[in-house]
Amino acid sequence: MKQIKWQKRKFILESWIRLIIILNMANEKKYKLYLASGIRLWTLFFKDKYAPHFNKKVDLFQPALIDKQYTRDHRLIPIRIATKDVGEINKSDAVLAYMKMYDTQDNGPAGTDSTWECGYAIGNEKPTIMLVEDLEHLDYYTAQWMVTFSIGAILTTSKEVADFVKNSDKFTHTAILYCQSEKEFEDKIIEYLDNYYKSIYAREGVINYRVDEEIRAYAKKDNIIEIFNSGNENGSLSKKYQSLFDNDFKEVLKIKNFSRNDFVKICDVEFKRAKIIKEIINSDYNSVVPCLKYCISTYLKNFEGNKNINDVAKMVEYWLSIPAQEIKGRKQGKKKTRPTIFYELYDLVSHHIVMSERFFPEDFVYKIGAVIEVYNWLNTYAIDDVFDNSSTRQGHNTLHVQYQSRRNAILLGSIGHCLSLLLLHQLTAQKPEVGKKLIYALNDVQYVMYRGQIIDIDLTFDNEKKLKAFVKSHNLRTAITKYFSRIYGICGSFYEEIGRMAVKSTNVAAQFYNAEEAEQACIIIAKLFGQVQMIRNDLGDLIFPEQLSKMGKGLKDTSHNDVIEGKLTLPIIYALFNEKTDKNDKDRLIKFLVKGNLSPKEKLEVSRIIWESGAIEYCMQFVELYAKLVREQFVRHISETPTRLKWIIKLMDVTTLINISFRQLAIDKKWRKLEPQILDDDLVEKIFFICERNNFLKEFINENRHQSAS
Repeated sequence: MKQIKWQKRKFILESWIRLIIILNMANEKKYKLYLASGIRLWTLFFKDKYAPHFNKKVDLFQPALIDKQYTRDHRLIPIRIATKDVGEINKSDAVLAYMKMYDTQDNGPAGTDSTWECGYAIGNEKPTIMLVEDLEHLDYYTAQWMVTFSIGAILTTSKEVADFVKNSDKFTHTAILYCQSEKEFEDKIIEYLDNYYKSIYAREGVINYRVDEEIRAYAKKDNIIEIFNSGNENGSLSKKYQSLFDNDFKEVLKIKNFSRNDFVKICDVEFKRAKIIKEIINSDYNSVVPCLKYCISTYLKNFEGNKNINDVAKMVEYWLSIPAQEIKGRKQGKKKTRPTIFYELYDLVSHHIVMSERFFPEDFVYKIGAVIEVYNWLNTYAIDDVFDNSSTRQGHNTLHVQYQSRRNAILLGSIGHCLSLLLLHQLTAQKPEVGKKLIYALNDVQYVMYRGQIIDIDLTFDNEKKLKAFVKSHNLRTAITKYFSRIYGICGSFYEEIGRMAVKSTNVAAQFYNAEEAEQACIIIAKLFGQVQMIRNDLGDLIFPEQLSKMGKGLKDTSHNDVIEGKLTLPIIYALFNEKTDKNDKDRLIKFLVKGNLSPKEKLEVSRIIWESGAIEYCMQFVELYAKLVREQFVRHISETPTRLKWIIKLMDVTTLINISFRQLAIDKKWRKLEPQILDDDLVEKIFFICERNNFLKEFINENRHQSAS
């Protein structure tokens, strides 16, 4: 009986606690604001007119209320009040500024404390909302030009102010919170802050959604057929270039077995086409379109199975519908890191540029993101899936599986290169001087990437003898150097050119005094981001999808694909070449790499070996290093407010979930772990050297000469 009574009392007590928590949550205000306003200004104007309309849905901290400061001389306010105010700014979600000219006591300076408060808040990534009463009041903020630069939103009940701001180049970057009356203040502020404080993934979701819309427009079969047919009309090209293209193209048609050597030939053909197009862009830009159309029409005539234009257009539509698939019930779309980094860097260097000085309309950023994805899927993935013998991508059959032809997938990849450049030419036709730079950059992706693809092939093994020979002839330093050469070639250089496209798409000099340094910083940030993505993918491939629901299953829907393909990624290289890794574990890992397939038990064993070698934490050191470089070295060239820069910095922080999932698995399975080696400065310096574009190409040529001589 006593036990039953105790359980009843416990149930009643827990019910009361739950009720109290629910009531507290109901009363809790959504956002905390800090009021930046002079004490006298608050006393004369804000206290009676505006203060009654706050602290219902948002918590507005008003400094003048502490110890009734509004009754005091500033010189009598104790220092503890200043420390209290700084603490409240730190805790706030945003600053509400009410600043304007007014008569001060003893003719002292007006509003200096408020300006400092705004600057401190901005430095701590807090958005600033300015309360503006009329055009004269707006002019006051315009005169405070350092504050103007950082205004996030203008809150006003004046339609005249709202209309003026909407049409003013000065406030292009500023949100307008127009209210019919002061009663709407809190609702408008909440709506603004809801949008502002969306997570990086929600922000990315908006980008994905808009880019998806554009991809679907490009991917419509009728649109593709129209482009293909235009090649038959205007696909003329000089005999010199026709001969170069045709000679290389015939090499692809000769391929039957699609062996490792055949893959190298395909890489050479893709590289040479990019090299020819690069030469045409430099020497005769007007010939670029006829060149691209000639290539497309040539490839279309050589598909296996007597495929006509309509058949190939269906293939394009099928393949591009995968990344652009509509997501029911939410506006997210599938993750697209390339359009995302383009958007963020483009936004960073053009956020404050007035509309009259921009090169392209507002939706350009999504359209070019779609073109980048068209290239990525139609060329990169179509061909890479053949090389890796992948059967699925994002839950769908790969091209060569769906249409039962590796040659057709390769030919469509070649068309994808030309088609994306053609779409980019159409998109930038109104600004040919800018379009030329963008087309050059996107073509340069191809120029470097297919050198990197050959290194990727070199780091992929299908038999134990070759893999053991590689391990014997290399050490940790040389293997990691080769790995970074690979990921720069196939990914880092891609993102590098995306960064270049972002900064060349807009008038950077209109926003930055040091435009050249800002541009170069953005290009390097993009490159580092691309390399981080590759390391992240290497780590993510070793995670069982069910271990962490938030991480999805990757592009190929399964785990341990790299091991199954025999590919040496960074964690695998570290486990194999780390002197302290158990010898038996090394032997097992080598056998798994060339086995060609893995059971769930064998996959788990691979993850154990990787974890216990210390490889996960070793890889994380590179991510942390790159994120630190972006945060401390490169963004200092970008004279922007921290509230803008934070999106770039957060993009680099991509490995937390991976680390957590590995740790959890290790705890569950009681795995031990070796301490990882500390990154060697000389190795880091060598990696940075090899990941410079010109150095990469020179090193590639020298290494291939050495291999040929051997």
